[in-house]
Amino acid sequence: AYLEKLVEQLRELQGADTRQIDLRIDAEVVIVPMATALPLGMATVELVTNAFKHAYPLGEGGPVRLALVARAGACCLTVEDSGVGLPDGMVPARADSFGFQLLENLAKQLDATITVRSDHGTSIALDIPLGDQASTA
Repeated sequence: AYLEKLVEQLRELQGADTRQIDLRIDAEVVIVPMATALPLGMATVELVTNAFKHAYPLGEGGPVRLALVARAGACCLTVEDSGVGLPDGMVPARADSFGFQLLENLAKQLDATITVRSDHGTSIALDIPLGDQASTA
């Protein structure tokens, strides 16, 4: 419910530019401590906002999928689209953009691994170890 409310507010903030985007949320219920929830929420905001802004230029539309999957002692947050992908030659870990720097810092806070795929769109996943600090409902 939190992710749905969060991304709906992001859509409202982006305005008419997001009408053509088919936003899908596939999220399992994962209960995490506040120290994990805050950077996880900030990473979600950054990833979804970037998908809204950059995946489909010139008012085009298409799908954006947000997934949160629980695994034994971990969870994975993924935001993916089938849009234009990242610019040729861009290496996110070495990008000068504020967004990727923020994502790298949030991943460090979460002790997470970032996986970026940019073929037939963009997919960015954060694999977050949780140990015994989380539960699923």
